[in-house]
Amino acid sequence: MDTSITNTWYSFKITGGGVGFFQGKSGIRQGYPLSPYLFVLSMEVLSRHMRVLYQDLNVSHHPKCRQLNLTHLLFADDLMIFVRGDVPSAKAVENVLSKFATVFGLYANADKTNIYFGGISPTVPQAILQDTGFSVGSFPFKYLGILLTG
Repeated sequence: MDTSITNTWYSFKITGGGVGFFQGKSGIRQGYPLSPYLFVLSMEVLSRHMRVLYQDLNVSHHPKCRQLNLTHLLFADDLMIFVRGDVPSAKAVENVLSKFATVFGLYANADKTNIYFGGISPTVPQAILQDTGFSVGSFPFKYLGILLTG
C-alpha cells in the first residue's frame, strides 16, 4: 500500500468559518505578498556573511573601497561585490555565495553574471573564471542608468 502524499489542499478559517480550499505548491511564488520581505531578510543574512568575510584575513577589500568599508551593493535583485582581484579573495566570496545558495535556494545566474577585472596580473582572471564559471564583463557599462568605467 502506497502511503505517500501526492496532493495537498489548504483551507483558512476566518472568524470561525472555513474559506474555501486551495492546492498547495512548493516554494514561494512571485507575487506572493510576503516575498519582498522574505527576500530582504535573506539579503540581510547575505550582507552579514559578507561583513564577516571581510573581517577574515583571507579576503581583502577592493583598493578603491577600503576607506568606505564597501564590500557589496544590493538593489532589487542585483548584487555587486567589490573584492581585491586575487584568487583567495574570489574563492572566499564564492564559498559564501555557495553556502547562501544552499540555504536559501537563491543562485547566481551564470548567464547574467559578469566579473570585472582591472589593474591585475593577466594570469589571475583565468584562475578566478575557472572556479566560478562566470564570464568577463567589460567597461564601460550602465548600472541603474549610471555609466560605470574601470
